[in-house]
Amino acid sequence: MDKKEVTREEIVVEYLTGNISYRALEKKYGVPSRSICDWVLKYQGRLPSWREKEKRRKPITTFSDHWMRKYPNLIEEF
Repeated sequence: MDKKEVTREEIVVEYLTGNISYRALEKKYGVPSRSICDWVLKYQGRLPSWREKEKRRKPITTFSDHWMRKYPNLIEEF
């Protein structure tokens, strides 16, 4: 699918005037939804605080944490 070349302002205007989500705009234009959210907040005169940005962050887990949660008895079996 061909991504359109548009400016930040056009994406913000489309979000504010249309009935479209950040994720839908992300798919349409290939821009991360977090960036679009930040642009909208900046346009509205409200910058996201570091706490808001921390809430949106995905938790970082290690490979071993993932497998230990998925298979808690894995080590005991060996």
